[in-house]
Formats: sequence, structure tokens, C-alpha cells
Amino acid sequence: MRARQKFAGSAQAQFSRWRALEVARILDGLRAANPGVDDGALRAYAERKVKAKKVAGNTYAHSWDQPSVSGIAVNAKWGKDPAALKATLANDVKTGWHPPGTQTIKAVVDHELGHQLDTLLEIANEPEIQALWAQGPAVVRADVSGYAGKNIKEMIAEGWAEYRNSAAPRPMAKKIGETIERRYRDRYPAGA
Repeated sequence: MRARQKFAGSAQAQFSRWRALEVARILDGLRAANPGVDDGALRAYAERKVKAKKVAGNTYAHSWDQPSVSGIAVNAKWGKDPAALKATLANDVKTGWHPPGTQTIKAVVDHELGHQLDTLLEIANEPEIQALWAQGPAVVRADVSGYAGKNIKEMIAEGWAEYRNSAAPRPMAKKIGETIERRYRDRYPAGA
């Protein structure tokens, strides 16, 4: 999985790095197609072509599979104030927005790793995971978390975070965690 991780840092820096790489890529193409045209004009065009991405204020971290800057990044807003993040996470767990045991920064990272593992192993396509999601968002919200009810990918990430961080993961999180571990062992057997 390490080869897939091309960026570590803040989400804002990740978006900025992506934009700089995209502008450079477009600029190279413009230079090749328009020899002799003023570089400043070409750069201005490339800059307009690539819109800056913004990080939502309520995003703690994200997992992005964009090829040139793929990886997990933390929102600088939350990264600069770990105490505020911990307090907010504790409240999220208390209200059921996130699963039991996930009130730590480690759990936030595990959630994002859950997205990376889902992409790597295609966990959302596993029949047992599809069966969990088929029970409906209301069941998923009750048995994993409020956020897990958003879509199957968030159910997987939330379930993985609970599985990795709760002293007693509940059945749905346990099924998700065991499915990920099984698929990982199947794809990457020890000693192979």
C-alpha cells in the first residue's frame, strides 16, 4: 500500500500540491503546442484552467486517491488544535455520529486507512459487505454510526475504525474488519 501513498501532510497542502502539478502539466502541453507564445500568458491560462480545491471545515481528515498526490491528509484547522479535535471527537462518539472507541486521532487515521483499504481491496464489492449495506442506512446508522449511513464507503471506513479502536467491536464492525483482514491475506499472503 505504501506505493499508493504519495503525500502526507495537511489536506490544504495536498490540494495545493495537486493544483501546482496540474498547472505544470497543462503548461507543459501549452508550451509544446504554442512555441514562441509568451510564457506568462500560457501560465495565466493554465492557472485559470485548474480550479483550487477547498477543504470543508468539518472534515477532520481525508483519503484521496488522486494519482499524483494520493494519501491521507489532516485538515490544518483540526491539526493545529489537537485538544479541540479530541473534544469534538468525544462528542461525535457520545452522540453516535462516530462509533464507540473512535474518539482519538488514531481512529481518524484508521477511518481514512479504511478508505484506502476499501479502494485497494475493493471491499465494497464483497458480498458480505453488500449484505450489510443492503440492510439499509437506518440499520447501518444504528449498528455502526450516523456517518456510516451516508454510503457504503463510509460504512466500511467507520466499521474499520471501530474494529481497530474499540475494545469490543460490535457485530457489524467486526464483520467489516474481518472481511478486510481476510481479503488482505488473500491478496498478500505472508511470505509470498
